[in-house]
Amino acid sequence: MSRIRFWRTAVVSVVTVAVGVSVVVGTLWWHNTQVERQFAQMPLAQQVENISSDLRAPDDPSTVAESSLGNALEIRKLVMLELEHGASRDEVLKSMIQMYGPSVLAVPEFYGFGRWVWITPGLLIILLASSVFIYLKVAVTDDSKLDKTQTLEERALTSEVEVHLRDFM
Repeated sequence: MSRIRFWRTAVVSVVTVAVGVSVVVGTLWWHNTQVERQFAQMPLAQQVENISSDLRAPDDPSTVAESSLGNALEIRKLVMLELEHGASRDEVLKSMIQMYGPSVLAVPEFYGFGRWVWITPGLLIILLASSVFIYLKVAVTDDSKLDKTQTLEERALTSEVEVHLRDFM
């Protein structure tokens, strides 16, 4: 395979990865804006339940919405108080992180390192698909250069002759 063809295939793969990443990031951003709009229209009890399902009480593997332990009930009351005072979903989550640390979140945030936690699997799938595409493209191109009229024995014999000629020269 010529170098030009290889680099063309590599560039196409890189562009495919870039487009894939853009689509994933754009979709996640769009989804976040839709969730925020829907959240603002929910009744207070449903908002508390929604936020509670995204939080974990300290020393409790279940979410605040599922748990009935003391810490979970306390966090649920704090969430309700903050929402009654007009705090947004993000403000409530940030205040819970300030009080209890980042481990209070049941799901990693989509900011900073959390963004990479969400994007990495998609990137790996796109990268793997591109690598397989390049490998198959190279393998098919190399096979197409073979003389289809020769048998396997003739090809082996031709290779042997080429080796002897190289040694001779």
